[in-house]
Amino acid sequence: MFQDANALPIPEHLKAMKPTNIGILIYVDDYKLTVSSMSISSNITLLAKAYKIVDQWLWKAGLASNQDKHEIMHYI
Repeated sequence: MFQDANALPIPEHLKAMKPTNIGILIYVDDYKLTVSSMSISSNITLLAKAYKIVDQWLWKAGLASNQDKHEIMHYI
């Protein structure tokens, strides 16, 4: 699971934004993903793909995240 999120391929058009690896912190069905780059849209794209991977993994483990609690925060 962790390897899949960290191995998320970065699309060529986003590489110029210098994204970091995607960080993940999980406790049961609550998790936090982090990424940093020079572009908010790059961050959103990478996080959306990572959230999908995590949600699929949780589903296979018989868990589900609370979609109502999903939020995205940008720090400048």
